[in-house]
Amino acid sequence: MMAKRKLAMAVNYYKIADEMTAQSVEMQATLKNPGRYAMTEGERMAALNSSNDNMIKAMQLREQGDRLFMEASQAGPAQCC
Repeated sequence: MMAKRKLAMAVNYYKIADEMTAQSVEMQATLKNPGRYAMTEGERMAALNSSNDNMIKAMQLREQGDRLFMEASQAGPAQCC
């Protein structure tokens, strides 16, 4: 039962990470268009940094998902022999 929970949590981490990545890519593409928003260069750079931070958090979620997949795939005491 615990393995199923870990697998479900890992899948949820991946879904959230994929959504965060897609949002960051879209934001970066929009911000690189200079005429798209009326903002200073500092504001644009701050938004790009925020987007990059979001990408880093998405990578961390994927790493946690990988860890949960590994834990769920290892044989526990109930699966032995």
